[in-house]
Amino acid sequence: MNKILLSIGVAVAMSISAVGADYILKFSHVVSPNTPKGKAAEFFEKRVEELSKGKIDVQIYPNSQLYKDSAVLKALKLNSVQMACPSFSKFGKIVPQLALFDLPFYLEILNISIKFKIVKLVKS
Repeated sequence: MNKILLSIGVAVAMSISAVGADYILKFSHVVSPNTPKGKAAEFFEKRVEELSKGKIDVQIYPNSQLYKDSAVLKALKLNSVQMACPSFSKFGKIVPQLALFDLPFYLEILNISIKFKIVKLVKS
């Protein structure tokens, strides 16, 4: 019974907070609120609401509450959410070059490889 009353209270509070806003921006991401991405989303929410003087209500949905990364691009296209933070690999079909960012050690390995070739060249 207490859980039901709490759920109703939360739903009412959320609807009241959005009443004064001219726009609602749904922000979906897949991680916990206590991760760097989750904290950045919360910071974004506070700043947008502060700078818009309450005209924009940012509603954050962490932990894949609305969409998983694989479905969020379609949801963006349909305006079911207005903002998302999927990994770059999810954009591979749209912009294949972004897959480079999913190779975190590639640039470091490339840099080591170039240094090794220069050292080898100098020694010979």
